[in-house]
Amino acid sequence: MNKKVLTLCAGFLLAGGMFSTLSAKSLAEVAGDGKYYKIAIAAASQSANTYVLDGGQDRMPGWWSNMNGVESDFDGSAWWTIEAVKDPVTGEPLAYRLKNAEGTYYTVTDADGKVYKDFYQTNSAATSSTSNYWMLKTYEGVGASGQFVLQNATTSTEANGWGINVLDLTPAAYNADFLNGILGNGFGLQICKQVIKADGSIDTDAAPVEYTDLVGNPFTGILVAKDAVGGGVELYQGSTTTGKKIVLTKDTWGTQGGGTTQEGYIFKAVTNAELTKLKDNNKFVTDVFTITTPATVAGEPLEVAVTINEEGQDYKYELVVTNPVADEWRLTVAKPTADVDAQADFTYIQGTRTNQNTYVKFGLSNAVDYSDFYGKLWNITRVKDGYVASPNCNGNDFIPAAQVALNYPEGQWLYNAEFGAFVNRESGKVLQIAGLRYVEDEENTYTTGDATYTITPAGDPSETATVGYLNGYTEDQLKQKAFFIGTPITSTGDTVWLAKAANGKLEFVQDKADAVELRLTMADFNTKDNNESVTARNITEYTVWKDKNAGTTEQKNDIVSFHQYTVADAVTGDVLYYNKEQQRFDLNVNEKNQFNAIVIKNKGNEVYNLLYNIAVANYDTDSKTYSTEANAFCKAKKLYGAHYANELVEYDNAYGFTENDIFVVVDADAQQYRGDFSNTGVLDTIKVFRNDDNSYVLYEKGDLLNVGEQHEGFLGMENINDPEYADMHAAMLADTAFYSNTYRPQYMLAVDADIVNDGWTCPLNPEHNTQAWRDANGGHCADAVKDRPYIQGRYLVNLVDSAKAAMDAEIKLADNKFIHEYYTESNGDITPYYRLGFVQAKHIGDSLIIASTNDTIDLKNNPEDQVCTFAFKYVDAERDAFTIETLYDYETADDDEKEITDRTRGYIKYQNGVPVVTPKASEAWVFDLEETSEIPTANETIENAAEATVSVVATDGAVIVKGAEGKNVVVSTILGKVVANEVLNSDNETIAAPAGIVVVSVDGESFKVAVK
Repeated sequence: MNKKVLTLCAGFLLAGGMFSTLSAKSLAEVAGDGKYYKIAIAAASQSANTYVLDGGQDRMPGWWSNMNGVESDFDGSAWWTIEAVKDPVTGEPLAYRLKNAEGTYYTVTDADGKVYKDFYQTNSAATSSTSNYWMLKTYEGVGASGQFVLQNATTSTEANGWGINVLDLTPAAYNADFLNGILGNGFGLQICKQVIKADGSIDTDAAPVEYTDLVGNPFTGILVAKDAVGGGVELYQGSTTTGKKIVLTKDTWGTQGGGTTQEGYIFKAVTNAELTKLKDNNKFVTDVFTITTPATVAGEPLEVAVTINEEGQDYKYELVVTNPVADEWRLTVAKPTADVDAQADFTYIQGTRTNQNTYVKFGLSNAVDYSDFYGKLWNITRVKDGYVASPNCNGNDFIPAAQVALNYPEGQWLYNAEFGAFVNRESGKVLQIAGLRYVEDEENTYTTGDATYTITPAGDPSETATVGYLNGYTEDQLKQKAFFIGTPITSTGDTVWLAKAANGKLEFVQDKADAVELRLTMADFNTKDNNESVTARNITEYTVWKDKNAGTTEQKNDIVSFHQYTVADAVTGDVLYYNKEQQRFDLNVNEKNQFNAIVIKNKGNEVYNLLYNIAVANYDTDSKTYSTEANAFCKAKKLYGAHYANELVEYDNAYGFTENDIFVVVDADAQQYRGDFSNTGVLDTIKVFRNDDNSYVLYEKGDLLNVGEQHEGFLGMENINDPEYADMHAAMLADTAFYSNTYRPQYMLAVDADIVNDGWTCPLNPEHNTQAWRDANGGHCADAVKDRPYIQGRYLVNLVDSAKAAMDAEIKLADNKFIHEYYTESNGDITPYYRLGFVQAKHIGDSLIIASTNDTIDLKNNPEDQVCTFAFKYVDAERDAFTIETLYDYETADDDEKEITDRTRGYIKYQNGVPVVTPKASEAWVFDLEETSEIPTANETIENAAEATVSVVATDGAVIVKGAEGKNVVVSTILGKVVANEVLNSDNETIAAPAGIVVVSVDGESFKVAVK
C-alpha cells in the first residue's frame, strides 16, 4: 500500500464540509484549534497567494507552485496544523510548529547544520528576490525572538515585500485512485452513531459504534470507486465489472419523522439491467457520490453526499440514518440545515433528537473476513426465501433450491480473492456478495444489511475429483455393458423408458422390457497429434493461505474430471443423432449422423442431466488432458423428455429450468459376453461354428508346427458335411482363463487334453513324473506338489510370437507361415493377419506354461487380452451369436522384451479359407456354439503326418534338429544375433546355442525354443 495513503488512513480521518477560502490568519490565531490550513506566500497586499508550503515525503519539503492542487493533495503533505510551544510558567506562546497531515513537522537547517522546527512570526520586511522558489527560514539572534523570513532556496537571497499567509482549506472530494488505494483493492465505509451521555450530550471520548442492523445499507464490505464524468465517484460492491452499482432511487421509506427535512429516498445495489429498468421507470435519482474529509475539524466523520436538483437548484444531500419506527434504523439522505450554501453540513442531527446521529468513517469492522472462505467448498443459501446460489451464468443469482444439486459441483462454490467473489465449481459463474457481516450467535450466517445468507461448508476442493458425473466404469467395462435410460414422472412416481420405434424414433414406454438397450462408449476429447482419447477437466481457480502468519496467499486449481459418452443401440449399433427435420433425437444406422457426445451429470443420487456441447480447449501434453473453456457448462445444452409428444428433445440452457430433464441410467443386466460354461468347476466341451451355416466348424487342422516331440496344428474351419472332413474332430475343451471379471469372461480352448487330478507331480518338469525316474532319483523331484490338479494339452493361441520371430529372422511376409495375407494401410504401414494354432501347454493354477519355450502366461493378474484367451461377445438381442475376441498384437518395453506395454485387441475372421486374427472389429466373423459330449482329441491327420515333419528340441547348451537333412538351418537369439548358419548332413543334428530363447529357421520355417 502507498505509504502516504496508509498514514492518512491511520491518522488523518478528518471531518467537515466544503468551505470557501477565508482571509489570511496569523499563527497565533490558529494555533491549537486542531484544524488544517495551507501555508502560502503572499504579497504585502495579500492580493496573491502563488506558492504553498509542501512537506511531502516524496519531495524535498519546500514551496510548491500548484496553489490549487492543495485541495486535492489527499496525502495531506500540504495540509498544516499549527501547534503552539508555550512558556511553562505563563502559558503564553513562545514559538509555533507546523505539522502536516502526514505527521511530518516542517524543519529548516542552517549553515552549521542545526535543525529548527520552532518558528516565530513577525512583520519584518525582507530584502529582495528574483526567484520563485522559497523556503521558510528562521535565524537566531535576529530581533528579540527571531523572525520568519523567505529565502531563495538556491541563492539564499531573501524576499522583498512578501509574507506568510495561513489560509483555510477547501478540500476536494476524494477521487477513485485515492479511495481504491486505501485497501489496495478498494475501501470500506462504516456507518456509525456517536455515544450519548446521560445528559444527552455526545461523549467525545468514546469511539462511535457501528450500526449492525441498519436497513437499506448497500455500503458494506469492500467498495470500489470509479471516477464519474463531471466530478465525484461511482461506487460498486467489490468490483467495477462484476459487482453491483450503488444508486439512490426514488423509492422512499415514507415519512421519516424526528424532524427530518426529506422524504427518505432508498439506496440500492443494482445490476446494469436493473439500473436500466430504474431509469426507464423514472425511479433513478443519482449514482454519483462525493466523499470528503474536510479540514474544518480534526478527526472524523466523513462527509458522504449526493447532489439532487430541486426546482433548478442543486442541493447536496448528506447520507443520514433515521429511526422513525421503534428498533428499526434506516439509511437515507437529508437536506442540510444551512440551505443557503446548498452544501451538506458535515453531519446531520434529527431536530432535537441528538441520539439519532450519523457518523461515517473509513473501516471494515464487524465485516466478514473473507479469508474465512479460503480453501473450502461452500453452499450459499438466501435465508428469506431458501433460494440458493445459481450456477447459471446468464440467469438470476438465486433460484429455488430444488433446481440445484448442492452435493455436486453445480451447487458448490469456491472463493477467489483475485476476483473478490465466489466462483461456481462447475459453471465458473462469478457471484459477488460484497459487504458481508457476521450475524451474532448464528453459525455460518451472514448479512449485507438487506439480505441474510447461510454459507455452509460443502467439502474440500481437489485436483483429482470425479464427483458429480457418471463414473466408475472402465472403457472395457462399458464395452461389455448395456444400459436403459428413463425419466421419472414426479406426479405418478413411475419411470418411463426410452424405446426404439419405427424408423429409429426414440419414444417413451412404461415397460422396461420394451426399452432399447443402449451402449455408452467413452468419447473423450482427442489430441490433435495421435487421436488419443483423454479425459476432460473442469478447472476452477481459488485462493488459499500460503503463509497465514505472514499474510501471504496463493492461487490453486480445483480440478474435476469427467467423461463424454456416445450413445448407440447395444444390439444394432444404431447411433443417437439429432433429427433436425423432426427436431428430436432418433437412433440412426448411419454413423456419420452421430450426435455430439453427452456428459452424464448428477442432479442427485443416481439421477442425471444429459448435457452436450461442453466446450473444451487448452490441451496439456504433460497430463494428456483437455480443460473446459471458461463457462463451458453455461454454454452447454441438455436433453429432456417431451412427454406430451412422446419424444426426446433438447433445451438450449444446461441450467435453465424445464420439466422432465431428469434421467436415470441403469444397468440393463444383460450379458454382453457369453459366460455360461466352465464356470462351475466342471469343464465343458464345445463346438464353434459359423452363425450363418453351422456346417462350417473350427477345428485343429493337420498342418503341423512340429516342435520337439509335440504335434501342433493350425486352427482351420471346414464344412463338416464335406466327405473329406467327415471324420474330423471339432470338439474343444472350454477351460476357464479368467472368470472373476464377470462382465467379460475369458476362456482358453484346448484339444487332446488330459486332466491330472491327484498324486505327486512335477508340473514344471513332467519327465520327472515317471516311477522309473523317482526310483532312480530317490523320490519326488524338488518342485513336486501334492494333489495340485492341472490340465495339459494343446491350447489355441494367436501365433503372433512365432510370426514376429520369423520376421526378425528376415523371412518375407509371403513366406511367413504364421501370417495369412495382409493389407496395406493408407499411410503405407503393413497390417498382417496372424494365424492361430494349437500348442502344447499346461494349465496349472493361474498360469499357462508353454511347453516349447517354458514361457508362463499369468492369467490371474493379467485379465487383459492374452494370446491364449478368448471372449465371446454377443451381437444379438437373443444372446446367441457372438464374435470372438483375443489379443491381436502387443508392444514390449525396450529394456525388457517380456514386459508388455501396449495391447491391441483382435477378432477372429475367416480370411480366404483360413481363420486369422484381425485388429478391425468391423471384420470380425459372427459365430455360434453348442456344447457337445464329443471328446476333444487329436485328428488322425496330425498323427499320420507327424513322421514327415521337421522338429526342433532344446537341450543343455544346444538344439537338436530332426528331419532336416540337406536343409539350410539358421539359429539366432531372440534379438536377432545369428549363432549358426549351416546345411545339415543328417536328420538328427545337434547345434550349439546360448541359453535362453533362440529361433531356429529351417528353410523358412521357424521354431522358437528355450535352451537351458
